Amino acid sequence: MVLSIKTLNTVSFFRSYRIVTVLLTILFLYSLPKIFMNDSGLEEGYRSIYLSIPYYLGVAILFLSYEYKNLKSINTKKFIMLNILFFIALLASGARGPLLALLISLLILHYRSFVFHMFLLASGSFFILLFYSFSNSTYTPEDSYLFLIQRFFNRFNKLFEGGVADNPRNELYTYTFNKLDTFSLEQFIGRGTGSFGTLYHHRDMDMHPHNLFLEVWFENGLIGMIILFTIFISFSLRFISYGKFSVSIFVFLFVNAMKSYSLIGSRMMFVLLCIISVLYFRRKNES
Repeated sequence: MVLSIKTLNTVSFFRSYRIVTVLLTILFLYSLPKIFMNDSGLEEGYRSIYLSIPYYLGVAILFLSYEYKNLKSINTKKFIMLNILFFIALLASGARGPLLALLISLLILHYRSFVFHMFLLASGSFFILLFYSFSNSTYTPEDSYLFLIQRFFNRFNKLFEGGVADNPRNELYTYTFNKLDTFSLEQFIGRGTGSFGTLYHHRDMDMHPHNLFLEVWFENGLIGMIILFTIFISFSLRFISYGKFSVSIFVFLFVNAMKSYSLIGSRMMFVLLCIISVLYFRRKNES
């Protein structure tokens, strides 16, 4: 899809992304209860993808709004159904960062009807999950979607249990700031891409401080930080001139970069920034 961008028009690109995301969402929702079954052995492997899929889902929900309002390429019924489907998968994933970023982006995109839009998503998702859980007798309560709903709320509760000081991620932030507070050559050239996990755990392990800018500063120094910051500033200035939709996409990517993702996990972000720029330039030239 990305490699054929030159042959895709705007409508084709958004339709292709939507179709792929629908198939991915169905597979994801079908697999989730089995992943969390007792002693399945799959939960640890799920951790490696549980942020990537919600990332695609959040972008897909924003893309749907553009298709519905600007391109007029989907009808109201399909717009509502797909929104609920993607939102269900996002809630079931338990990923907090993408959900927070999506809510902020939807507020920008639908600031006049944000409350109604969120009520529609939340109520539709809740009743569908509730109906499915009670009607599907093949799963025990621990392995059903009701369990995933409970897990979703438990993950948010963990942010407040014991106070902010006891949040496990604060250990990562403290370690990162302590290293960055020491003046050395590493402050300028970094410690090497992918070095955070090795230095933090004293063994080769994928780990990051859950903040893209801190990670780049830690691993690639001020030089890498300046390059990344320049990229963000450049795209933000362009996207502001493109309109609300592009701003909402940029905010979604930026909040995720500040909250959850690593440099490797943000690979989708750089692709999206480039694709949306290409599509907007093409649409501008066509009009």
